Amino acid sequence: MKSNSFYGHALTLRALALEQTYLRQLEKETRRRIRQEDRRVRLRRELGAELEIEEISFLDRLIDLGVRPETSPAFEALPLVEVAWADGGVDRDEHWRALEVATAFGLELGSPAHAQLELWLTRRPQRELYEAWCTFAALALAKPGAAHRARRVREGALEVAAATGGILGPGISRSERAVIESIDRLLTSDPESPRYTKLVRNAS
Repeated sequence: MKSNSFYGHALTLRALALEQTYLRQLEKETRRRIRQEDRRVRLRRELGAELEIEEISFLDRLIDLGVRPETSPAFEALPLVEVAWADGGVDRDEHWRALEVATAFGLELGSPAHAQLELWLTRRPQRELYEAWCTFAALALAKPGAAHRARRVREGALEVAAATGGILGPGISRSERAVIESIDRLLTSDPESPRYTKLVRNAS
């Protein structure tokens, strides 16, 4: 009888120990999740301030795509990369012209944004990133108050396209022209147009 009582007591102690271990792990996981949520809220707030947008779901989408506050100038300058890759590859002239033009977007040599843009010029970014930029253009760059930012994108894209020779003008190829025209349509979107509405809807 005594041995059964001892055995039962041991089982109770083991159950308590397992419960305490579980509770400690649960508390640790809860703290980790809270830290992650706090970090995401901070990232969302800082990224929104950098890009001058407020749509929470769209900011979350950008964060999931790897865009960070410190690399946001590179994201805003993404059309330079899209034009550079328009012919299927980026040559040396396009590479250096894009980096040169990008200084107007606040990309300083040695900054995370500069390094990010250079990486995209070396390794083409995923298509979803440019699609996100199109939505960003509708949200932030097609507004009347953002005319200077839209102009910076247009002029930068043209300069990158003109870095090498082409058949449709001084340095602009057919595929580059198509990308530039697509960018221009985005930056001059009518808020009442179906395309604009679709892009904005994608942000929610």
